[in-house]
Amino acid sequence: MFSIFSSPRESYGNINDFILLGGIIISGIGIIIWIRRGITMFYKKKMKERNNEELEQKLLEKDEEIQRLIELIGALQKSNHKFVHRVSAVENGIFDLIGLIRSGKYSIEISEELALKLNDIMRLRKNYDNEISQIKMEKPLPTTNINGIDDMFSYFSKKYINNNIDFNLKIDGSIPFFIENIIDQSDLETMIGDFLENALIAVNASNKAFRSVLAIIGVSESYYEFTVFDSGIPFEPDTLVRLGKERVTTHSDTGGSGIGFMTTFETMKKYGASLIIKEKTPSESNCTKSITVRFDGENRYTVESFRFGDIFRSEEQHTAI
Repeated sequence: MFSIFSSPRESYGNINDFILLGGIIISGIGIIIWIRRGITMFYKKKMKERNNEELEQKLLEKDEEIQRLIELIGALQKSNHKFVHRVSAVENGIFDLIGLIRSGKYSIEISEELALKLNDIMRLRKNYDNEISQIKMEKPLPTTNINGIDDMFSYFSKKYINNNIDFNLKIDGSIPFFIENIIDQSDLETMIGDFLENALIAVNASNKAFRSVLAIIGVSESYYEFTVFDSGIPFEPDTLVRLGKERVTTHSDTGGSGIGFMTTFETMKKYGASLIIKEKTPSESNCTKSITVRFDGENRYTVESFRFGDIFRSEEQHTAI
């Protein structure tokens, strides 16, 4: 019976090793669980901080928008105040004339007086329209988180406002990453300035009532790119053929020099980027064209246009020369 409870001395060592190993495994599992919980808590904390930052940014943007609207309302109230008594005075004079006409005291003098009152109304309307047109509120633009580039967009936003052109900016992806890994900031700023100035000239050269420019910067289809849409006049076919080969512009009479596109092609060569110009018919879009520089490593120049025949004939003529 005794032998049932006895064991060789060596077996105690094995049991102790087993207990030690089990303890290590349990401790290891505990450490892993603790680390996982710590990482989870860390990420939850970071996500909470990020959400708070995003919320604060949105609240700040809303505050700026509210302030902008308050300023707009104040400007409108000030303008309306300038005209309210003048309109009332003209209105009172017209009612007096109507009263005379209804009483049968119609005469040439009254007719002439009525014509003068109508002229007063037209003058007031013109003055009021001019007054309202002077109220130009700059739209809050999204930030690229790069001061120099934000300043460039802000500068052109003011220029567009002064030229009665609606300007919008859309940002997709990280522009700091774009600057740090793909293109030098100074080269990007130059490109933005050239494209937005060309769009300004093109829209001012057009007689369309719809005056708009849209800039998009960031990631599209896995590549970083910069695109400008505008509602201005289209390129001349000959201009599209000669772009990148020599200094050429469609707007030489309104300040265009062609240097901008030559600089663009130099930038494309430097970074292996591609230039894509797309033209649409008026029935397809209010924006007549878009110009894109895509950093895809292919260094191509592509034109997509409904005027393919005109462009092709221009290319043949240029080649013959």
